[in-house]
Amino acid sequence: MRPVDIVKKLCPHARPNYVAAFEQGDVLFARAGITNKIRMCQFLARAFQETGDLTIERESGNYTSADRIFQIFGVGHHSAAVTMAEARKLVGNGPALFERVYGLGNPSKAKELGNTRPGDGWLFRGGGILQTTGGANYKAIGNKIGVDLYNHPEWTVSAEHALKPALQEWMDTGLNKYADNDDTLAIGRGINIGNPRSTRTPNGYDDQVSWLRILKRNVDSVELTGITTTPDEEPHSVLWMQRSLNKLGYGPLNEDGQIGNLTRAAVKKFQSEHPPLVIDGIPGPKTNDALDAAVKAKG
Repeated sequence: MRPVDIVKKLCPHARPNYVAAFEQGDVLFARAGITNKIRMCQFLARAFQETGDLTIERESGNYTSADRIFQIFGVGHHSAAVTMAEARKLVGNGPALFERVYGLGNPSKAKELGNTRPGDGWLFRGGGILQTTGGANYKAIGNKIGVDLYNHPEWTVSAEHALKPALQEWMDTGLNKYADNDDTLAIGRGINIGNPRSTRTPNGYDDQVSWLRILKRNVDSVELTGITTTPDEEPHSVLWMQRSLNKLGYGPLNEDGQIGNLTRAAVKKFQSEHPPLVIDGIPGPKTNDALDAAVKAKG
């Protein structure tokens, strides 16, 4: 089954823009190395959980109960330490709530998320297939995929770009190896907490597990149209990039599909020797294209 066929079968109420993103996403899945049943099921299980079966584009923040706001963001529950009196005023007001808990109303969290301006808490709320959150993340992932998500956060849910930040996060966190081990908890931690090795239980984990069972029952195999490479040869995946850098003499790098300090240093060295690439250690589209050309020239 193609990924879009899985979506249409299991998420009949999915947003049209999400369906369109999956319709044109086969090449992106190949680049991310999500080419077999277990990797696809693990990715979709978390994606479906994060988006309410692909019906949620961005966090609404529209809580209807002060008790619920206090339970999540209140004193003793969250760094924002919202009081019950504050919670009553924030009911039904998403922009004000997110500015209080993720924006300048909560300075430590705002600094952590890169929400530096008034309104950033709301502007850079969770959005897209894996709910990208925080100005710093919008900017960093946008730089990697070559899309200006920082100035256009709405593009995280567009048909053209919705899969790109989600798959970039998947690759950056090195989640294929956890998928291969069927380590659902590590994947949930990687996406929801940012660290697959965290000891915390990620939000929505039970739903993720439930979705994984459904997916495994309904997906026999994965078909990606227009793809002629094998999983180990997927263009512009992290593994492909590491192998290419090694071929060109920028290693030795561990070919593990993860972007660590040595890989970033090798990318920077390659960029410095191939102007006019920006020397930032980020393997964006222009760097990958130059790397592809260099490998082909080497023969």
